[in-house]
Amino acid sequence: FAQAFRKAAAPVKSLLLDQGRVVCGIGNWIADEVLHKARVHPAAPANTLSDNQAAGIHSAVLSVVRAAVAVDADAARFPKGWLFHVRWGVGTASGSSVTLPSGEELNFEEVGGRTTAFVPSLQCMGERPVEKDLATPKRRARSSLAGSGEKESPKAAKRRKPKSDVEDDAAGETKQKGEPKNTSGRVRAGAAGAALRKRPASRAVGAAGPG
Repeated sequence: FAQAFRKAAAPVKSLLLDQGRVVCGIGNWIADEVLHKARVHPAAPANTLSDNQAAGIHSAVLSVVRAAVAVDADAARFPKGWLFHVRWGVGTASGSSVTLPSGEELNFEEVGGRTTAFVPSLQCMGERPVEKDLATPKRRARSSLAGSGEKESPKAAKRRKPKSDVEDDAAGETKQKGEPKNTSGRVRAGAAGAALRKRPASRAVGAAGPG
């Protein structure tokens, strides 16, 4: 039950209403009763719930359903503390609120596309923070090695070694390691550049002619 919550970032109420995800047979008002009894905010992302909160929801599902079945779903015989008795009628539009007999405020908001009744002073968001890991698998692996003190394998180090020995220039030529790069901002044609490098220094200078 708790594992199913950890795999979903949707609001917990939406997950309860999705008949094929965690449990089937839970309707809108039952979901509100369950979350109220479990003291969990309906908009809490499911994957932020602690194991205790998930266990509380599981227990509340059984309790609410059994209580309703025991009285043949006769609303007049539902427990007096249920939200069911005050959630219908005037003042229950999204964004409104009513005062419960206990003095607490019952709010109505839209969660997962459904009107949702909850008590903000009692129902809490998830207790388990979820941190996003933006590192790539390779970076996480290298970080793990560094933290453990283990050495990276020669094969892995070779794979991520920059190609400094051989570089391809813009014209498709191959420049060997140690050869000075063209920093003039101009790109020479491949054939002309190759010819100049093959020609002896004296001929190359003479070819330029007198100033």
